[in-house]
Amino acid sequence: IKTQALEAMILDPWDVLMFKRLLEKDRSGAQQETREVQLALYHTGLGFFCQGSDPIDPSIALTTEFLHLKIRIKFLNGETSYSAVELYHNRPKVLKKSLTLNSKAVPTIKFFV
Repeated sequence: IKTQALEAMILDPWDVLMFKRLLEKDRSGAQQETREVQLALYHTGLGFFCQGSDPIDPSIALTTEFLHLKIRIKFLNGETSYSAVELYHNRPKVLKKSLTLNSKAVPTIKFFV
């Protein structure tokens, strides 16, 4: 699932373990540098729980674009529990803006759920 600056993938538990090991290895072995793409593991109930050497600012989870992406991920994952903030951002008028974002833009942040 993509938006203008975010990209997300739904992973199975084995993939999560693999990416977690790779991100931990990246974080422990690499020098702190800014990258074109930032990677992180994200749980819809817990938030960001594993990141690489170029961490994502956790305040991004409060942006409208992130919330729209999170809502779609929760829906595709079969979740039925949404916070008041997520429900507010799921209103048709607000959601229409999110769905019409330019999907051809180069994603700058990728996170996996």
